[in-house]
Amino acid sequence: MKYAKPARGRLTVDDGAARVLRESGSSLLPVGITAVDGDFEAGDAVEVAVDGAVLGKGIADYASHELSSVIGLKTEQVRERLPHAADEVIHRDRFVLI
Repeated sequence: MKYAKPARGRLTVDDGAARVLRESGSSLLPVGITAVDGDFEAGDAVEVAVDGAVLGKGIADYASHELSSVIGLKTEQVRERLPHAADEVIHRDRFVLI
């Protein structure tokens, strides 16, 4: 995934989300995202960055326009706005650290 699928966008995450991705290999949730850049669809590859540096790359379960409306929200709040949406933005099985 690191090289096979070009990134169509970038997600900027806060320090807490970056730490969880690095240390525990958890999935990325909307609550840890601070910015969405690019125009991508669910299933596209996106970079994940913290403080301007690329942390990793993964396959998004949201389109950019959906994700822009729920960044920073907790799972319960996301479900209220997008009842059909996945709990995670990038599942841990579809994320690789760079």
